[in-house]
Formats: sequence, structure tokens, C-alpha cells
Amino acid sequence: MNQPHDEQLYQDVFEAFRQFAIKIQQEDDEEGAWLLSQCPDLQLQTVLKEMTLMMLHVLDGIGKLGRANGSALSSTFGFPKGPYPK
Repeated sequence: MNQPHDEQLYQDVFEAFRQFAIKIQQEDDEEGAWLLSQCPDLQLQTVLKEMTLMMLHVLDGIGKLGRANGSALSSTFGFPKGPYPK
């Protein structure tokens, strides 16, 4: 049975999650902008714009580990094993 305070709690949790998602997106946008600013190659910039930051981090992880499967990348770098949303 829902109590009036339950609805407020749901709203508070939802708002906290929304604010957290906004903060994460801002950080991703800043990191992406920095990456583009460090890349003088226009063709590579085009590719970078099409990739998510998670894709770039996975490529970096592969570069550091060499041949690696998803489980190795996940356990070493903390990447999710399943599909990652864009």
C-alpha cells in the first residue's frame, strides 16, 4: 500500500538519478571535446565523433592488453560485459 511519503521518496530518488545522469553526460561531453581538441587529423576527428566514449575506452583497453576478450576487458578495466547504451 503506497503512503503519501512513498510518492515523495520516489520523486526524490528519480530527481537524484536525473541529476546524476546529467552530470555524467556533461563529463562525457567534456572528455569528448578534449579528445577532439587533441586530434589534428580531420579524418580521425570524423571517426571520433561517431564513436562513444565507451568505445574509445574499450579500444584503449585492447591497446593496453593486446589480444583480449570481453571478459578480460571487463574484469581489468571495469567495462560492462553486455551491450552499452549510446
